[in-house]
Amino acid sequence: MTRLHWSAMIFMGLAAIVLAMPIVVVSAAALNGGRTMLFPPEDPTLARFVEFFVSEPVWRTALYNSTVIALGSAAIAVLAAWPMAYWIWKRSDTGSKALAGLAAMPFALPPIVFGVGLGFMWAFTGGLGTIWAAILSHAALFVALPLV
Repeated sequence: MTRLHWSAMIFMGLAAIVLAMPIVVVSAAALNGGRTMLFPPEDPTLARFVEFFVSEPVWRTALYNSTVIALGSAAIAVLAAWPMAYWIWKRSDTGSKALAGLAAMPFALPPIVFGVGLGFMWAFTGGLGTIWAAILSHAALFVALPLV
């Protein structure tokens, strides 16, 4: 392997470690026996994890809803962006550039403006607070990522 390839692999490994460290710290701090989150943990216990995964159904429901929203919105965003990206790549005319701009519009707006706009839209259409509205809202926001 070339030197560039190894340096890229080392860089990616270090980047993965840096991105994973907050998750490791918070998960380790959740092992505390008391109600205070300390790192390193004092009096380690798995009580919070048992509460999250076993004894409290509200947490399992929230985890299930988050997983459904994440997978559903990712699938819709990719399925919507795939033909748009092909069309933009194939044609590269004014219409395709306008389509690319419209797809990237949620990232041009401040997130609070996009969120409030979606909140008003779903309130008027009767979908506010439903899982399918959350899936479609997230898909609309993230369609630009697979498009790029």
